Amino acid sequence: MISLNSSFGIDFPKAIFRSLLQKSVRRGYVELTEKVALALAEHGDSKWLKTRANIILFEECWPLARTTNPGTPTIEVLKEVARHRKNKDASGLGSLAYEYFSGNRRAATDSPDSLAVRVVAAGLERPDAFFNWVESKHLSSEQKAVVVSARLLLKRASWQWDKAFCIAASYLAMSPISKVDSSTSNFNCNFPIWVAIDKHTPQGRAAIQRAGAKLKIPYNQLSWISFYFESAKVNYLVDSPWWNAERKWRFEQLKISESYATGVWQEASIIIEEDLNFQTLKIYDLIKKIG
Repeated sequence: MISLNSSFGIDFPKAIFRSLLQKSVRRGYVELTEKVALALAEHGDSKWLKTRANIILFEECWPLARTTNPGTPTIEVLKEVARHRKNKDASGLGSLAYEYFSGNRRAATDSPDSLAVRVVAAGLERPDAFFNWVESKHLSSEQKAVVVSARLLLKRASWQWDKAFCIAASYLAMSPISKVDSSTSNFNCNFPIWVAIDKHTPQGRAAIQRAGAKLKIPYNQLSWISFYFESAKVNYLVDSPWWNAERKWRFEQLKISESYATGVWQEASIIIEEDLNFQTLKIYDLIKKIG
């Protein structure tokens, strides 16, 4: 594989490629996922990829954790998540629990099941006690597989919200685990690279700020709107009530309605995509050079 540093003319844009990896998995672009992962590995991200691949699994489709194990190759984990329909309940419950853990008690009182939020938040505070409690239950082999994977991953995860996804998945795994099918969607169209240059990258944050200033929309509102309407978009979402609850709760915290956010994004997305055109073309060029 060729080095991408000289192709880009500056240092390899690792932040953008890391963001692109998750966006391509979410939208089901298996071939692009593999290319991006290989590029990141070539540029020293193999250790990060191993941990991130499993975080992505729990965040995007936690039931798949019952079929993977610590020895599953990183690229296979990523491709498996990419090709399947998504179940984002561990992400939704985990995010609400993280907010509760951080001091926002309304994350529990405004949720469909305040006890679940509080239990997962307690797991963030005392993870060993939480996992000992879960493992004391009568679990099937598939349920145990999810819990074992989550407990191992928790030790490697750096961010509290990533840890929250692991704990949330373990809590959800105490109930029967639904099967998740492969996606039947068609992905012959080109991936919209600009969506990967989002709030998780310096260029994306700057573009959101400029669009917000132009439209007189606060950055915090527009960054979350861009996340839910573009960055978090998936190929196919199965019924995920916790994800829906977290999204509803977030908009209520921002004091905006779903319809308002829809209108804002219709206008802002055009501005942001145009703003990022130069960076997008550069990333397209890099991807073409990945062998």
